Amino acid sequence: MAEFDNIQRVAPFLDRHLLLPLLEHAQAQGVYDEKQVLQAQLDLLKKTKLVDVVAEKYEALHKSKELPAELKDLRQNAVLQLKELKADCKQLLTAIEDPSLAKAKAVQGEGKEESKKAQEKAFKEALLLLVEKNNIEDAHIESLGKYAKLHYECGNYGMVEGSDKMGAGEFLPIYRVLCKERTGNADGALSALWGKLATGILLEKWDETFEDLKELREFVDNKNFRDPLQQLQQRSWILHWALFVYFKPAAGSSQFKEKLNDEVIDLFFAPAYLQAIQTNCPWMSSACVATAHIPAARIALAQHMQHFPSALECRTPTSQ
Repeated sequence: MAEFDNIQRVAPFLDRHLLLPLLEHAQAQGVYDEKQVLQAQLDLLKKTKLVDVVAEKYEALHKSKELPAELKDLRQNAVLQLKELKADCKQLLTAIEDPSLAKAKAVQGEGKEESKKAQEKAFKEALLLLVEKNNIEDAHIESLGKYAKLHYECGNYGMVEGSDKMGAGEFLPIYRVLCKERTGNADGALSALWGKLATGILLEKWDETFEDLKELREFVDNKNFRDPLQQLQQRSWILHWALFVYFKPAAGSSQFKEKLNDEVIDLFFAPAYLQAIQTNCPWMSSACVATAHIPAARIALAQHMQHFPSALECRTPTSQ
């Protein structure tokens, strides 16, 4: 089955933290030699700050708990960087601990969508007020972005059940709001959207990731990129990351699954994304094949595929 494995193809379009579960799945399936997969995992992890996982993979590969100096330094360097960045944005971190932000998240409107909009508005207003009140500077905001990214690199993706410890998933939305409303850093806001989506996928918070993906797509589709190739690349990444969001969740109400189906169809059969598949990642046409099993998708397939005759030409086990 190794000849049908697409890990090497999709790897350039995934974050390292998202790629690791795929390599672990390949290891469990016995697709490749186990030592080769472990070495690939270790090589990948060396570029992150997942120090405990690095130690685990090294021991499994080399049958030794004694880590080489380069790997021992990973933990020490990560701790030092966290302390430095925390100090750099301490003034902002203190500000966002204010109870008014928690109250803003509890604002209710008429219905789920209205409540969400009301909460976002109240949260933004409360945050900007705190920033003004505490004399927060642009440098503090950028330091928070780096601090959030480092938390992500260390595997602190965000709050989990039974814990109130903030992580990347909580810092990134704050950073994004401030990028939009204070610093005008559009690239920072885009990076925050990608980071928030990744944390939701890794923590399997599917309701959140569903909304985060929609927001990211809207941002990418409407952003005025200096180079059209950048937009093509962003859309290619969205297609790959969407696989986790649209095809992974097994739980959820029938209404939620129906929403998923609608979004899958809307994404994979949108002309701009079909163009991205044809140009940048033709292997993703297998996702179009899977999507075509959704009855409503057959209409979209008939409408759009006539413009992209080669988009479904792929080599998979099911097409042989």
